[in-house]
Amino acid sequence: MSVSYAVDDSQTQVNIEEQSAQEEYVDEAIDSTRDILDLENTVTTIEDSSKTLKSEEESVPVEYVNITQRNYKNYFSVMGKQMFIGNGIINSNNSLVLNMQYFPNDINILSLDENSGKFLNRTLTITSDRNLALTNVEVYLASNFKTLTLENFNVTYTNEYMDNDYFTISDNVQHCVLRNVSIDMDKDGVASGYLVNILGNTLIENSFIRGRFVETFIDWETGPKTPDAYGIRVYARDCVLRNNTIEIISSGHIVGTHYSLFGIYLMNYNTTLTNNTIFMHNATGYAYGIMVRSSNNTISHNNISISSQTYSAGVDLEMVRFQNNMVNNNHVNVTASYGKAPWGNAGVAYGLEMLDFSYGGGAYSSSGEHPYNNSFVNNTIVGSAGQIYGIEIYGTSDTNLSGNTINITGRTPMGIGAIGSNITIADNHIINNGTHNHTEGTADYLEAINTGLYTLFTSEVIVMKNNTITSINGRGILIKSSNNANIVDNTINVVGHDYAVEVTNSSNLNGINNKIENNTLITTKHTGSRAVLAPKNNTVQNNIPVEITGYTLEIDITDFSLGLNQTVSSTLYYNDEVVRNVNKGKITFKVNGKTLKDSNSKVIYANVVNGTASIENYTITESWNIPNATIQALYSGSSDCDKISSEKVSINIFSNNPSIAGYDVRTTVGSTVTLTAQVYASLPVNGKVVFKINGKTVKDANGKVIYAKLINNQVSVEYTLPADMKTGVYNITAVLISSEYGRLENVKTLTVE
Repeated sequence: MSVSYAVDDSQTQVNIEEQSAQEEYVDEAIDSTRDILDLENTVTTIEDSSKTLKSEEESVPVEYVNITQRNYKNYFSVMGKQMFIGNGIINSNNSLVLNMQYFPNDINILSLDENSGKFLNRTLTITSDRNLALTNVEVYLASNFKTLTLENFNVTYTNEYMDNDYFTISDNVQHCVLRNVSIDMDKDGVASGYLVNILGNTLIENSFIRGRFVETFIDWETGPKTPDAYGIRVYARDCVLRNNTIEIISSGHIVGTHYSLFGIYLMNYNTTLTNNTIFMHNATGYAYGIMVRSSNNTISHNNISISSQTYSAGVDLEMVRFQNNMVNNNHVNVTASYGKAPWGNAGVAYGLEMLDFSYGGGAYSSSGEHPYNNSFVNNTIVGSAGQIYGIEIYGTSDTNLSGNTINITGRTPMGIGAIGSNITIADNHIINNGTHNHTEGTADYLEAINTGLYTLFTSEVIVMKNNTITSINGRGILIKSSNNANIVDNTINVVGHDYAVEVTNSSNLNGINNKIENNTLITTKHTGSRAVLAPKNNTVQNNIPVEITGYTLEIDITDFSLGLNQTVSSTLYYNDEVVRNVNKGKITFKVNGKTLKDSNSKVIYANVVNGTASIENYTITESWNIPNATIQALYSGSSDCDKISSEKVSINIFSNNPSIAGYDVRTTVGSTVTLTAQVYASLPVNGKVVFKINGKTVKDANGKVIYAKLINNQVSVEYTLPADMKTGVYNITAVLISSEYGRLENVKTLTVE
């Protein structure tokens, strides 16, 4: 007869000589009516010949054995309800393929954990030609065979299964293969454990993995930084997951806030995820399809779909100093709500993101232990949420973002946003379907604003080249508080907004030395270089199509903050170019129809210098803050240029009232905790912060109140809980004390366990 079987991915056809079942069961009488059993219990050794399968190092014969109810105890040892490797495997000098035609009904643990020096050059394959179905059986794979393979099995876990261990591959394995395996965990209330826990070198292919989990608490500041339960944990190096379907379902969440769920968590080097279909749905809190906190990984050609009410992310690379990760040719679909999380944050979705937890905000410098040499290339990203980011980069160096197709819809869609150095954003196709062009409040590292490309606090090299951007109700590119960006050869079409490219400055960086050249720029109002809004000391040239308009006067700045001293400026253009040879005449400004005056009620006249006139340090008052506020510039005329007025341009007025935010803390009795707070304001705030626990001010070991000075609008205090503080839930109040803004407070929760 002929039997087909697979060893090390090759399908081999061999002839097997029939043997009498009496050779295996010498103590039993077998008659002619048991021919079928004779076939099932055949043991065949393939001798060393032209058709012999060999190991790479030396000749190792391969045995194919049908495991039945009559012979399974020859190969497996049964102790109570646990089944282990038995003598038939241990004593064999051959590699083995065990075809499981029978599995005892009362077994609840299959543990392949025997180790031996003779296993090192042999393989063990446990398969089933009938896709054996197991229910509520923990699988533990730990034997040190050259390759340990489990294939053609279906394992189901129901509410009757009470343990938290399901499928574990130990670090004792040399190489483990799961092929054509179905692992389906359909339980309620699973709030701890991993469905597949990979501690040793593993290949999973052509398999189906599905699990239901409770979303559990996570805190990126104080910990824990991972949820207690999730789908697949990859703790080993050099693992491969390919051609699998992986579905992670939320079955609810814990009481509290910031509950989270991971689909796949990569914790070590050199993992490859390719050609998988990955779903996550029914989530309420933070839902991450693939979480990566390691280096040298490849995530390619996967179909990833993540949905959550609060926060969804397709692929997230995060923590410190990760490097050489490639995420390419994936299709990523992320959705979140247009409402708010239970704790107040807006619903938000991210296709792909890189987050450096060592970067604390402010002007970015490439010095330090930042992530580097990571790439998002040739991915397709679609999604919808109130706030949505196709790609977000927070504090990385040497980053390649190229060839991606992004089509996202939301109130404030951002195609690609980046803070970092030596970032290349090239050859991307971006469609932003936005609702408005205003900034929304967000808990994110990058602001929520409608733009195709965005960079912030970046002064080292960032290149935006050959991108095609369609932006609805927002700008194409926003360069905010950044220097030295090269924006070249892009094609931008903006509907519902006046400018294709905007450059702004702040106290952190001046918004200078940016080059906007050789782009095709078309907006509702302008084309070519006239579609660029940028302050002085930036190069704007050779952008097309040239707008033939003659002389025009344009407002340079349209965003203002109440109570701040800001610059009001306007520039003369001839067609697309600034008229730098005009140095005569004066410009006045009207805000909401009223001419700007100084403190003595005299009209302020701004002299024109190189085509631009500015009023410096003008205080923005409440009179500016009315519905549909506008600004207009009026040029007096000169021998160089006739009298001309700008259009009335809408302006955005932002409140400068700061706010303070603390953070929830979870800890144990008698431990030391870190109390942190963040002050949100347009400018750096001078002041101190004190913390109170249930109304009592936090003091040091000497009984003195701890005053934490604000640095970059942040504070952090190490505090050891008093020995008499019992388990329970307490209020933490962060209090800002400032001569500028008075007293501000924010209350969070301290949970002592």
